[in-house]
Amino acid sequence: MKITSILSFGGTGAGERPSRRKRLAGMSVGLVYLCFPVLDLVTGEVTGAAAFWGALGLAAYIASFLTTALTPRDYGELTPLTGYFMGATTILAVI
Repeated sequence: MKITSILSFGGTGAGERPSRRKRLAGMSVGLVYLCFPVLDLVTGEVTGAAAFWGALGLAAYIASFLTTALTPRDYGELTPLTGYFMGATTILAVI
């Protein structure tokens, strides 16, 4: 197995398209750092209104991140919505 086939999430042959499921799995690795805010919410370190808004923001960020990863049909073939989702993901990350 070549490293290019692993990093491209499939679709290295002629006419093959990368699998969205493989791309989702690969992009989800980028969400590993969110275990710390989730642990804060689950263990009760953050409570009340801060916990509510934190959970809401976390859910919105994850949804936006995954939608951004899945809207392009192929690498370099972005849809018009991809830019909007990328902007929303960036804004949520900054907040």
